[in-house]
Amino acid sequence: MLVEITDFTGLSTSPDGDYAAYRAERASVEENAYYSEWFVFRLDGDEAPRRIADGGAPIFTGGWAMGEAPRWSPDSKWFYFRALQDGEVQIWRASMTGTAERVTDDAADIESFELLAGDKLAYEVGASRAQIEQAELDEYYSGILINGSVPIGQALFRSGLHNGRRVTQRYLGEWMQVTTLLGDRPTQVKIMELESGRVRSASQQEEKAFRRIAGGPSLDGAPGRSERTHITADGRAAYAIKEEGKRLLRARIGEREFVCAAPQCSRSIAWLSWRGAAREVVFATRDRERGDAMSIFAWDVENDGVRLVREAQGLLHSGRVIGLGAGCAVNAHYALCIAADANTPPQIERIDLDSGESRVIAAPNRALARNLDAHAELLSWRDGEGRVFTGYFYPAARDSQGETASPLFLTYYNCQGFIRGGFGDEWPLVSLASAGIASLCINMYPMDGAAVSAIEEYEIALAGINSAIDLVESRGVDRERIGMGGFSFGASVAMWTAYHSDLIAAASLATPTMTASYYWQRALKGDAFKENLKRVWGLGAPDETPEQWRRISPSRNLTRLRFPLLMQLAEQEYLVAPEYFVPLMESGAPVEVHVFPDAPHYKIQPRRRLAIYQRNLDWFRFWLLGEEAADARAAQFERWRKLKEGAQSSGIRSEGDANGQTSKD
Repeated sequence: MLVEITDFTGLSTSPDGDYAAYRAERASVEENAYYSEWFVFRLDGDEAPRRIADGGAPIFTGGWAMGEAPRWSPDSKWFYFRALQDGEVQIWRASMTGTAERVTDDAADIESFELLAGDKLAYEVGASRAQIEQAELDEYYSGILINGSVPIGQALFRSGLHNGRRVTQRYLGEWMQVTTLLGDRPTQVKIMELESGRVRSASQQEEKAFRRIAGGPSLDGAPGRSERTHITADGRAAYAIKEEGKRLLRARIGEREFVCAAPQCSRSIAWLSWRGAAREVVFATRDRERGDAMSIFAWDVENDGVRLVREAQGLLHSGRVIGLGAGCAVNAHYALCIAADANTPPQIERIDLDSGESRVIAAPNRALARNLDAHAELLSWRDGEGRVFTGYFYPAARDSQGETASPLFLTYYNCQGFIRGGFGDEWPLVSLASAGIASLCINMYPMDGAAVSAIEEYEIALAGINSAIDLVESRGVDRERIGMGGFSFGASVAMWTAYHSDLIAAASLATPTMTASYYWQRALKGDAFKENLKRVWGLGAPDETPEQWRRISPSRNLTRLRFPLLMQLAEQEYLVAPEYFVPLMESGAPVEVHVFPDAPHYKIQPRRRLAIYQRNLDWFRFWLLGEEAADARAAQFERWRKLKEGAQSSGIRSEGDANGQTSKD
């Protein structure tokens, strides 16, 4: 049920204010695929949402489904959207009467689009699918030239998936973003005249209009650095900025500038929007001490009054992660939001902006909510330096006496909304707690843009983890049986915890961390990559900064990693890790590694996610509780028993039941 949860994107309201639309997305383990559907409903009515169109497969970018809103026709009779169908991204449209039809038939995938005045559809494309395939074959036969754009350490020919097709990948930009072959070439803007269906190249004026709408109007002359912005068609501007280290909410109407003086406006603002034609700005804040829970406020710009509209226990947004997406869809009367918290899976809420009354519009995950065997509790604590941390704690299910302290699993990074498997979706926290292992998801300490090194962040994380363990120990947690999991930054924190403490009894990593192989596989990316590595991690080439590599790289800290370690890695990343997992295996350390072919940083295939959840649950039950799943996955447990026997004969620390034996349920 955690894998097949329904998520939402594409929140929007029609220009006439009568309708709202959203897209529901669900995974299927059986078919190892994702499906989406568009729904509409009347904003001022009580009827259930109507399914109106197939949305195709979600378009993933960096592990997250693209949360773009549809574009409505001016008369509110149609809305237009991109859909991935049969390996192509084209534009479709749906009517309020339930008719859906494909609009474009381009040889290239459509990257973005807008509706222009004069009943014109403008859309942007790069190289065609046929051109990309031919370029891949040309390289395949002639040999691939190795340069800074080639992801060294991956298979070089069609090693990844893009829009449902297997493609050759290239780096794009300074960091690790990837694109297709030919994906770095300039794009072209085309115009479709909707009445006739004729397609042509955009004129300079039309391309300029498209880019202005697609990029959003600029805030020329705005002070500070704008973090959130909304500019209406009539020129009203609202923007949250950081100016001299302070957060401010500002607005501009014509030539007049306004600054919100209320204390709510100096908080971290997740999204903002003008309320229809009114001179009122609706905005949502994040409360760090409530685990990033959000509250919606309305600012009367001209009278400088701020009032609370709705306070939530979790997210009120347009997707799973704060910072991605435009935020709730707002019109003159309502805010339409995706609501989710640690104990409430995603649902659609309609919030009355005058009364604050909230009505649940769609809640397809109610069965999951009813079947949760464990419930999370928000914890807040301070480390030795007085820094405030938050996290969500799932107490372990206990026997009737409840006398035995339970093991603890913890993960550190991001615990927003309905947490599922922690950031990265790898560890089923509810299932671990139901099995008798208390779980704690810790929100990373908010640095708020402070210029600190990665090592400083790791040290802060470790201080927060130590203080958290002190807190939950009083709630029946056994500090001698602590497991830890980490994804991306969280994996680096797990490694740092291993290097500088004896806390970890068993661990599971979803991504590898810094090694010399990592450096050399990416060094050809050039100065921008190297400068970032030096600025954030203090790392130059391995022979240039050997002491810093000794502090950070797991291959230089092997003696600190001889606890049970499970690694479930993406094929596109795992080749930076053999320099430490192979020596650990050869030494007899209880290490097991699984690699998922063609997977990127964030592993999204439903069957894989289920396999990862199950293996992590089994792993921590085995090492922290000494339990095996009865009559299931026999070969796996036979391997793990041999790992345990080898560790015990080598004197390596391993957990289990009090007698060091493994029991079966």
